[in-house]
Amino acid sequence: MDASVPTNFYLTGGAVRNIALGRKEQKDLDVLLDGSTLDMLKTGLAGHGTIHIGAFGHIAWYPEKEGHFCWEFQVISKTITGLWPCEDIIDVLNCVDFTGNAIAYDMRTGEVFDPLNGCRDMARRILRGVRFDRREDRICDGKIPYPAAIWIRNMHYASALGLHVEPVTAGWLRAQQHYEEYVEVFSTLFFKPRIDPALLVVG
Repeated sequence: MDASVPTNFYLTGGAVRNIALGRKEQKDLDVLLDGSTLDMLKTGLAGHGTIHIGAFGHIAWYPEKEGHFCWEFQVISKTITGLWPCEDIIDVLNCVDFTGNAIAYDMRTGEVFDPLNGCRDMARRILRGVRFDRREDRICDGKIPYPAAIWIRNMHYASALGLHVEPVTAGWLRAQQHYEEYVEVFSTLFFKPRIDPALLVVG
């Protein structure tokens, strides 16, 4: 990492979670930056691979013009959490969907941030939701409520990764089962989720 760039880069999301789970596959790398804009990064990446600007203003950079692997960059201050504005990496990690995604790696210093014991939960293969008090604010031009996206993501990752849903999170998923009506919309906006109905069965 170029030390002349006045910002920190934090590797987050699925890549870090998969390492905690002992999984080797990586389809993309999510990086959060300090600062208020991606303009300097956008300028530096110009002419190298392909750049797309995402729905939330993030940069998706494909190093190989015909490749599928990408780096996704967003600044911390513009990260949408459905709770409050974020000022630092800990703010973001305290607002993610589940603890396995609340782990970050500082690409400058090598420091690992794990404020919610996500590494421990992943070692035990437990999906533990982080917040259940998000506002019903709609995202993606009003197409889906933010809590519905969180509900679908938690259902998907529990199903796809074979994680055991701890009781409090399971209770929330059952209580908010009406969010299932947004699965089709979510699929068009993000990715096609795996939803295992058995996760909602009390037992």
